[in-house]
Amino acid sequence: NPVEIRKAGTDALLNALDFVKTNFDNEAERNFIMQTVCETTQAESDELRCAAFECAVRVAELYYDKLPAYMNALYQITTAVITKATHDEAEEEVAQQAIEFWSTLCEEEIDLQEEADDNPGATPEHANHRFVAGASPTLVGLLLEALCRQSDDTEDDWNVAVASASCLANVARCVGDDVVGLVFPFIEQHI
Repeated sequence: NPVEIRKAGTDALLNALDFVKTNFDNEAERNFIMQTVCETTQAESDELRCAAFECAVRVAELYYDKLPAYMNALYQITTAVITKATHDEAEEEVAQQAIEFWSTLCEEEIDLQEEADDNPGATPEHANHRFVAGASPTLVGLLLEALCRQSDDTEDDWNVAVASASCLANVARCVGDDVVGLVFPFIEQHI
């Protein structure tokens, strides 16, 4: 079964990401890996798409500094899945991974900011690309919409609404007071 083979390959990539630093330092190899991950997020199998987004999350954790060339594609892919999940429960698991990608970026950028705050004047080891700040005008609205997808029978389960709430908290920590201006239009519209 081709889907099972692709899933096994994607799982192998996920497990190998810790050990492919040399490959990520080589632009051609990194481009191939990221192209494969991005293409796999568009597969027909939800299980395969979830695995691909898990790879994207792990790449964000391990290779944040290598992401600028891929952020436009990752932004488009993740926001499309989150948008679709607000209207289609079948996208639940895939959207949770897409949201986790943004939560991971938030955590990386918060760590980089704290490191810079703790060492004023020092040249940081890694640049903070401020991906979250750039995406937040759209991302916050998507997370708020997804947050509204709560159901009574899943209040203790991890779902899109809970993942969105967690990510929104991380976005607020990451962008600070700027999040207020992004949240107020949603509040005004729904109150």
